Amino acid sequence: DTVLAREDALHPYFTAAGAIGLHSMHADSLHFNYNTGLGYHYFTHRFDMAEHAGTFDFTFDRSLRAIDIAGDAGFEYYHHEASWDTLVGNQAIIRLNPHVAKGSAEWRFTAGVNIYSEITGGVFTPHFYPRATFQFNIVREVIVPYLGVEGYLESNSLRKTVEENPYVVPGLAIEPVNHKLVAYAGLKGRFSDALAWNLKGSYSIIDNQHYFVNDTSTELKNQFRVIYDDLTMVNVHGEFTIRPSDPWKIFLKGNYYSYLMVREDHPWHHPDFDLSLQVRYNLSDKILVNSGIFAIGPRYYKVFEPGEEPGKLPLAVDANLGVEYRYSNLLSFWANVNNLAAQKYYLYNQYPSYRFRIMLGLSYSL
Repeated sequence: DTVLAREDALHPYFTAAGAIGLHSMHADSLHFNYNTGLGYHYFTHRFDMAEHAGTFDFTFDRSLRAIDIAGDAGFEYYHHEASWDTLVGNQAIIRLNPHVAKGSAEWRFTAGVNIYSEITGGVFTPHFYPRATFQFNIVREVIVPYLGVEGYLESNSLRKTVEENPYVVPGLAIEPVNHKLVAYAGLKGRFSDALAWNLKGSYSIIDNQHYFVNDTSTELKNQFRVIYDDLTMVNVHGEFTIRPSDPWKIFLKGNYYSYLMVREDHPWHHPDFDLSLQVRYNLSDKILVNSGIFAIGPRYYKVFEPGEEPGKLPLAVDANLGVEYRYSNLLSFWANVNNLAAQKYYLYNQYPSYRFRIMLGLSYSL
């Protein structure tokens, strides 16, 4: 039998972050409006695998009467020491996404281009994506058809990876995901101030998507690494927002996914559908209550033994409750209860959820 020491099973992470921003205060679009910000985070595993990350974001818009001009630009940099990151290395992503828009009270059209420059492990790769949207009113604000096309490059920091799956091999660096094409169409609107809705279908071509699989280099196989694959994905999304009165908000959302993989048999640990129902109550910004029920469809996980079929995790259902009491504008107290029904479910192979968990805390802002 394998005997684990406590330090082998415990993986402490530490993070620190800061940000600063500046934005314009113009009330109309005839002026040059902008919003810019700088950010930094430090993320480490046992202080021997550290990620230093810096980000810069800038958005702007201005109306020129005949057309509107707008766009966003940004920079992301993730520094990894070569002593622990031997797979990806330092990453830098620069983006410039300008577009123009024209519209009236009944319709609006935008056109532009998304430009990304990727530098991963010292290798420079440019990416160019189309960007266009069009929407018009069948019944103003009640039935609004829309369609569009875009693409983008998605970065993956070490902090983001651990937040997505805390059971990964320590120091696992993941390459960016290339969303080469995202085409979509839908209908949205509101029947009244109390009911809004949105139905949307999309078709995506994605390269270099990562999937979590059990690391077979250890005897227990209880940590995760990633494998990459290209795919096309169809997504059908629906959401309804109900506001019966000012303090109450109800959100119902659902997604259906269909995947066509290039090399792998299944999109490991990704569901075919998910559903969520959230209810929020706000009593004079003093007492806030947030409760929800979430369902994630069955997911396949990869099995590496020869001749074995892929494993399958069953449907996962969870119910949560959160309460916050705002003592003042500076100080608030909160409590979160997860898995109210104490259900046993798995988000990742070999890792059951906590049956019942309560978190208490306070927040203070200057």
